[in-house]
Amino acid sequence: MDGATRGLYGAMIILMMLVGPWVYAQGNDFEPLSSNPEEVVVMGDWVYFSADDGRRGRELWRSDIDGNAECITELTRGAEGSEIYAFYPFRGTLYFGYRPAGEKGQLWRSDGTAAGTVMVSRCVVEDQIQSFNEIVDHTENSFFFTTGEDVGSKLLWQSNGTEEGTKLIREAGARNPVAFNSFHGTTSGEDLYFNMDWKKKSAIARVDGATALAHVIRGFVSETNSYFTMDSGDVLFQGWGPDTGGELWRTGPTSDSCQLVLDIYPGPESSGLGDMHRFVSDPFGVKILFVAKSPDYGRELWTTDGTPEGTRLWKDLLEGAPSSNPYRLISEQGVLFFVAIGEGIGKEMWRYGANTDAFRAISDINPGLGSSEPYATWLTSSGLYFSAQDEYQDEELYCFDGNEKHAVRVADIYPGHTSSYPSYTTSFGGAIVFVATNPIEGRELQIKHSNEAHRVLVDIWSDGSVNPASSPNQFTVFGDRMVFVANDLQHGNELWVSDGTSTGTVLLKDILRGRKSSNPSQLTVVGDLLYFVADDGIHGYELWRTDGTTEGTTLPFEIAWPVSPEIRHLTAFKGNLLFRANREAEGAELWIVRPGREPDVLRDINAGPDSSNPSDLVVWNDHVYFQADDGINGAEVWRTDGSEKGTVMLKDVVSVPLKKISAREMQPGLGRLFLAAEVDDAGAEVWSYSEAGHAFSPVRDIASPSAFNVLNPAYPSAP
Repeated sequence: MDGATRGLYGAMIILMMLVGPWVYAQGNDFEPLSSNPEEVVVMGDWVYFSADDGRRGRELWRSDIDGNAECITELTRGAEGSEIYAFYPFRGTLYFGYRPAGEKGQLWRSDGTAAGTVMVSRCVVEDQIQSFNEIVDHTENSFFFTTGEDVGSKLLWQSNGTEEGTKLIREAGARNPVAFNSFHGTTSGEDLYFNMDWKKKSAIARVDGATALAHVIRGFVSETNSYFTMDSGDVLFQGWGPDTGGELWRTGPTSDSCQLVLDIYPGPESSGLGDMHRFVSDPFGVKILFVAKSPDYGRELWTTDGTPEGTRLWKDLLEGAPSSNPYRLISEQGVLFFVAIGEGIGKEMWRYGANTDAFRAISDINPGLGSSEPYATWLTSSGLYFSAQDEYQDEELYCFDGNEKHAVRVADIYPGHTSSYPSYTTSFGGAIVFVATNPIEGRELQIKHSNEAHRVLVDIWSDGSVNPASSPNQFTVFGDRMVFVANDLQHGNELWVSDGTSTGTVLLKDILRGRKSSNPSQLTVVGDLLYFVADDGIHGYELWRTDGTTEGTTLPFEIAWPVSPEIRHLTAFKGNLLFRANREAEGAELWIVRPGREPDVLRDINAGPDSSNPSDLVVWNDHVYFQADDGINGAEVWRTDGSEKGTVMLKDVVSVPLKKISAREMQPGLGRLFLAAEVDDAGAEVWSYSEAGHAFSPVRDIASPSAFNVLNPAYPSAP
């Protein structure tokens, strides 16, 4: 497993083990205990975390990806457990903070064994013990961390993971400890460049990775920021001076190497450096772009190679002193898009193409200096479509297909100064289909072919006197047609079909005759048929199917007439349809429709009239996984290969009756199946299942607030 896989794995699986006693008895009730795992990180082939097994309190644990968990060591004897925090993997070793009772936090490390879990440092400064706070960055051979938790009193340290290699960062020459209040910086090689408080002002400083000494490179009147490491190893940043304001600077490891690259806005006013962006294109290679303000050009796009002669205005979109104020720089495959103000056109969407080396505005939707506030919404094979506002704040659909010079409005869908609010856009038959509102047809289905004018595909609700909106929804491509649900007033919400033409967009069938609605839902394509659930007013909500014709839209069988079978979870699987349905003889169970055969119960999991209530069907690795209750083991995870014999419970995870277990959100990924489950009062837990060895493991308590740190991890992959 490589580093990239481990990093992604750590963001996804949040793996942990609920260990120790699962339940405790209180009268005849059973309540499951939660280990409440925290600080989950992946390192090598193991997942490390802290957890409470109910006997030892919170301690350090690890688990392999198959759920084989073990308590590494008991740092604090007894049921109260240990305060351990700030896990950080580095070079195959886990580093963390441990705060013994009544003491300050210490820096510890673990190789996954009890013998290899040892203290690195008590972080003592002049006989005063500092409290370990967190690791903030690392290089190839060392990491940097802080002690002290109060703003203004944090100290910076460097460590290679050993006691003798853990050193307080001191200022070279003065030997004063370095205060570390906020991190604006970057690493380059083995050194750390950062903003440092120095002599009642700010400075850019470099920590020499070999000596752990901080060398003040240069002082500034305000905090340095916008750090950017170049391929050469030098660092670009915005430095502030009384004579220059905030400008672009470049530095290497020495004071002599720290130079103002260019005083873009000469004098004490700042150029307002920002939006630094790496733009990769052929034939120009890599460009470092940024936005800055100058007296001659205003705020415009600049480029730099880190030298004065290589730092220049890239494009003065709004010629002269006025500013185009570019922002939201986004690039892909040699094309740069951004929003800016142009000459006489206000704030609009712009494009730069490296193949033509040309800038141009692709829109002038709000003429003059007004802004259309454009934003890309739908990118299709026929072009870029986005919604934007004109000078009357009329929001309509616009298109840029690359052939025209500018983006053009697809149509004034709602004529005048009223917005059509385009939405629900999809590609179908080489056209873009969407929903929008106009005063005549109301909110209806629209279509736009690349070489044709926009038009209302069909006015489904044609009575303009009563809420003229058919509100099409549930677009489903079915062969060479599109099926959807809409309301035409005369027939209620029913199933419609379209071949992309007005004459070919028709009501498929009025299942519940008259103005009442059959409310088709759960449209699911299986081979040459489309299945759905609808109510014809006689049989309740039953399973229907269609071949795309009126005659072929039928209720071929009744599952539970005269009561509704409560059909849910329609799932296409190997040419079959699986779903949950409720019939008196079997209760709510898993059903199957095989080609050419009537629906049948796949397996009566909870034998007799009681229900297993299958739910959360998900297809993964030639099986369908779902939750069901067989009446003996409680709610568990099952799977089926589409046969009665192959419909089995994966594992009785909880071996005693529970008040409640609710599995949901099953999601395959990274060779595993993940699901969330709520077990009584333990809150939501995450579980994972691997087909290798049928390993089914409880996973992290996602109700824990710290879980969100793992879903968006700040931890680096171990070098």
